[in-house]
Amino acid sequence: MIRAFLGNRLIIVLLLPFLVAFYQLLHFFFGHTPVESQVNLGFWGNVSLIWNPGTQAIAGALICTNAVLINSIFNWNEFYEKNTYVSSLLYVVLMSFYSSFYQADGILLAHFFLILTIFQLFKLRQGEDGRKTVFNAGFFAGIAASFHPPLIALLPLLFVMEWSVRPFVFREVLLTCVGFGVPLLYVSAYLYTTNQDYHLSMVPFERDIDRQKTDFVVSASLLICSFLLSLAGVNARLRKSSIRLKKIIRILAWFVAAGIALGVFDILRFNQFEQFSFVMIPLGFFFPYSFLFERFRLLANGLFYLLFAYSVLKFFL
Repeated sequence: MIRAFLGNRLIIVLLLPFLVAFYQLLHFFFGHTPVESQVNLGFWGNVSLIWNPGTQAIAGALICTNAVLINSIFNWNEFYEKNTYVSSLLYVVLMSFYSSFYQADGILLAHFFLILTIFQLFKLRQGEDGRKTVFNAGFFAGIAASFHPPLIALLPLLFVMEWSVRPFVFREVLLTCVGFGVPLLYVSAYLYTTNQDYHLSMVPFERDIDRQKTDFVVSASLLICSFLLSLAGVNARLRKSSIRLKKIIRILAWFVAAGIALGVFDILRFNQFEQFSFVMIPLGFFFPYSFLFERFRLLANGLFYLLFAYSVLKFFL
């Protein structure tokens, strides 16, 4: 499987919907996590479900879309010398450990808009006018925050990410704030005109980590080993990469830090780990490096197949 996605054949991406459907069928027949009766969409409120399979289908479509977007950004920005489609596979397998994979919610929608935020940040250039780009980045991040309110804390990090590529420009900082605030202004108007009261909820549902503790410990252990291996690959790549690639990898490092901070807060405050799923977005860019260098490939393949095997076996344990 991994060899096929490491290649340069675009047609291999057509296998992603089948892989997503495979996970969804396993969850439907053997899933050990309950299906929620309501979907939390952050500031947009809770939506009562009439037909649960519909939210599963939407979740599957979003997972595939997010995976393809991550892989496209990976190839467009020349993270590696040749095109590869392993990023999309890794995102799908990594997200299969999280509830958003099986039921669309605010977190999964936030994933989509954060990926678009990354796409905009990667468009920034040192000597080019970045006003339109930073506004768009702030706008997409603001939409993500409207679907998952804890992401409001991402605004200060947006400035740091932009300054990783470009020098400080007050007008661009202002445009980032305006872009970030526009979606939140719209959602405020929506709440006001519909006479809805909003009570800040840091998590989309109440789910105890004890039910999924084994899944979290096993997957986290394998992910940490894979991430350390990826860092070795990234370091090897950076020795002969352009200055621009080093800057955009710095942006992804900030996304990793933000995702870990949200996840740790999630565990300590709510005894959940759903917000760790935000780390899976930047890891979709980092993990391919563990496969793309010959000296790491055998170990990386072994870790991937262990992760994939457990992602399937967890339904039967």
